[in-house]
Amino acid sequence: MNEMLVKRLRKAFTGGKNITEKRHRFLADAYAARAEFQRSGAGYALAEVKAYYRAKLQGKRPRKPKLRSWQRYSERGATE
Repeated sequence: MNEMLVKRLRKAFTGGKNITEKRHRFLADAYAARAEFQRSGAGYALAEVKAYYRAKLQGKRPRKPKLRSWQRYSERGATE
């Protein structure tokens, strides 16, 4: 492959962003979401989220999963 084609493919797959930059943004979003979950105690049941996306992939229009109140992460005796 020539260099120009490689650059175009990389841009198509990464949206023009450096992969390291995208990884950092992804991790920052993940840590922020975790902190929000720990603060609020609210989250989604994994089974409901999976069912929602499965239905979306099948072209259906499912209801969004319900936000639920969970026992606070720190109250479960977690060390982190």
